Amino acid sequence: MSKRYLTLVTILVVVVFILAGCGSQSSATTEKKGDMTAMCDKSDSSKSQATSSLNKVETATNTPQSTNAGQVFEGWLMDKMSSDTLEPEKKTKECLLMPMMEQSGYGVLVKQQDNTFKFYKFDEAGHKLAKETILDKTTKTENIKITVKGVIEGELIKLSSIQELS
Repeated sequence: MSKRYLTLVTILVVVVFILAGCGSQSSATTEKKGDMTAMCDKSDSSKSQATSSLNKVETATNTPQSTNAGQVFEGWLMDKMSSDTLEPEKKTKECLLMPMMEQSGYGVLVKQQDNTFKFYKFDEAGHKLAKETILDKTTKTENIKITVKGVIEGELIKLSSIQELS
């Protein structure tokens, strides 16, 4: 077999693994970014597929609240790969801990006034803090709501604190 053929087969296997490992998607969702939340969320996938084009997650540019320690963000602990979910309350701890999801990076998913969601990704230290302080200690299996304080630097939040909400 040629090297080019093996590379193509490898890519195909990875794509099939991703789709099979985290649920089926509509072609619009797959083209958008590969919504990998179907297996991890306990949500109605047909509802998610029908409304996914209505809500888009944007990169952080707005400031929710400002304090002396930076900005305060309240929302759901989320991984970047799943940040386009429409039902963050159904995101499971088990899914957040999956290697592929963890590697995409953690952040906070904040509901906006227009009912869309905005994802604010943590820097490397914040990612580690979220895992050690929240994920490794929480007794919740889903709906992990958090409050974080931090400063936006470029496209990341440099955290000064993180706390799980009850």
